Amino acid sequence: MQGVALTPGLVLPLFVCIINQVQILPEEAVLAERFGAAYRNYRQRVRRWL
Repeated sequence: MQGVALTPGLVLPLFVCIINQVQILPEEAVLAERFGAAYRNYRQRVRRWL
């Protein structure tokens, strides 16, 4: 039963890692290519995870 109790604490960090690799990093690359310096300036002012 202890393993079941640990599961919720592992789900969020795992989700964050997967979303970061699968969604966020590729999306940021596309935005940087499309918007160039304007997007890079935006990234310096705004945190990735609000």
